[in-house]
Amino acid sequence: MAMRRPTWLPPAATPTRRTWAIGWPGSFAELDRVVDALSDPRPHGGDPSQALHLVIPSIPGHGFSMPLADAGWNHGRCARALAALMQRLGYTRYGVQGGDVGAFIAVELGRIDSEHVRGLHCNALVTFPSGDPAPHTPA
Repeated sequence: MAMRRPTWLPPAATPTRRTWAIGWPGSFAELDRVVDALSDPRPHGGDPSQALHLVIPSIPGHGFSMPLADAGWNHGRCARALAALMQRLGYTRYGVQGGDVGAFIAVELGRIDSEHVRGLHCNALVTFPSGDPAPHTPA
């Protein structure tokens, strides 16, 4: 897991907490080039009040995670683990971003922890065919 807190903040600043759920074939390593700018925008010409606390876990069974000891690490279980992690870190309000397999986990996290999730962004096409041939039939 990668975690990054802002190194410098104005005295009254309260950074937004954000977790990223990046699954196969990606990993937290994809964000290596942007983590510094997001967590400390000042040296990059940004406004320090826009700094983010970032929690970027390796999803169980994917990327850099350890081998799983048991089965059952579906999207729901991963979302519950991520909600528990954010709670243990003391984050009572946080945003969620999910890509690839992480998009499914992010949506589930938004459902199960809606009291704490303040926003959700997914960058995966999460749609399934309806089985109705009408949209694909020439008029």
